[in-house]
Amino acid sequence: MPWMPEVFTAPMAQARRAQGDARTNDAVPYYEGIMADEPDALVRSFAGEPLVNDPRVGYVEGAGQLRVFAPATARWLRERDAVVENVALTLTRSRTVEEVVLQLIGDEGGRVEVPVAIVTDRNPDRTVKTVRVYHSMWPLTGEHAVRPPLLPADPEFRARGAVGDYQRALAEGDLGSIVGTFEPAGYAREPSGGAYVHRGAEEGLR
Repeated sequence: MPWMPEVFTAPMAQARRAQGDARTNDAVPYYEGIMADEPDALVRSFAGEPLVNDPRVGYVEGAGQLRVFAPATARWLRERDAVVENVALTLTRSRTVEEVVLQLIGDEGGRVEVPVAIVTDRNPDRTVKTVRVYHSMWPLTGEHAVRPPLLPADPEFRARGAVGDYQRALAEGDLGSIVGTFEPAGYAREPSGGAYVHRGAEEGLR
C-alpha cells in the first residue's frame, strides 16, 4: 500500500478520511492508486525521484516516466477487465508488503489469475522510497520473464525458521519434510496462479 491518501484530490481523499484515522494513516493500495487516474498524486507520494520496478515494463524512473506508466497501466487493466482480490497485508514502519490476486483477461483470451506482491519501502513520514511489483508473466503471455536480482548472491546467508526449514528440505529433495513445514490447513500457491494452488498434505505429496 504505497500511496499517501492526503495527496489525492477529492473524492478519494475525502472517502478515505471518512473511513477513520486508522485507515487514513495507512495508505492507498497499489492498484487502487493506479486506477484513480491521478498520476501526480503517485509522484507526490515519493520522497524523491519515483522508482517503480514492474515485471511488464521494467524500471520506471523519475516523475515523467511514472506519469506515463500509471495511465498506461490503468488502461491495460481496464481493457482486460481486471478485478483485484486482496489476500494479505504486512506492515512495518519502513516497509509494506501487499499481496493480491489479479483476475483479468490473458493474452490468449479467457480469464486468468495472477498472484501479485507489491513491496514498498517507506520513510517514517510514510513517503515512498521505492515500489517493487512481483508476479509471473506466465499466466498472461505463456512465457517467463526473468529479471536480474536486486542484490548479489550471499553464499553465507542462511534462512531461519519455517522458511529455512522449507528451503533446506527443498534442496535435499525431501518431500515429506517439505510438506511438514506447512500447517495442516496450509497451502502453496505457485506464481502461475489459477489452478496452481496445492492444499493439504495429500495434494502436496503428489
